[in-house]
Amino acid sequence: MHWHLLVVKVAEKRIEWYNSMPTARSAKPYAVDVASALKEEMVSRGFLDATEFELVTVEDHPHQKTGYDCGIFMVKYMDFLSRDGCDLNFTQDDIPHFRGEIAADIIRGHLVDVPSSNAALQSMLQAHGVPHDHGYELCPGS
Repeated sequence: MHWHLLVVKVAEKRIEWYNSMPTARSAKPYAVDVASALKEEMVSRGFLDATEFELVTVEDHPHQKTGYDCGIFMVKYMDFLSRDGCDLNFTQDDIPHFRGEIAADIIRGHLVDVPSSNAALQSMLQAHGVPHDHGYELCPGS
């Protein structure tokens, strides 16, 4: 198994594909299939018309040198990309430190608050402009 990251950039009408293992190029057809499914899902749920969104392979980012660090790379890509103006400027050498940070955050309970009910989820999604009839639920009846 290998993790990839797709980032939807609405303003630019593009979906960026991050692959931490450059030798896993055979995964590109899979990324294209997932991007197509993602576009269809956004359209069918009424989020936005993503039919014209382009899939862009991002090449200029940190790559792993092992066969087992892709999950940490994905977490750190999301972490860095979620901070405006923060470049992906880490290396394989930083991964042991990141593993420790992630473990400490889990143990301390310092992760982002997760909605505890469907009402809380609906409120969070509406605050981010997601239409009310999106169809997502944490679990039926909560």
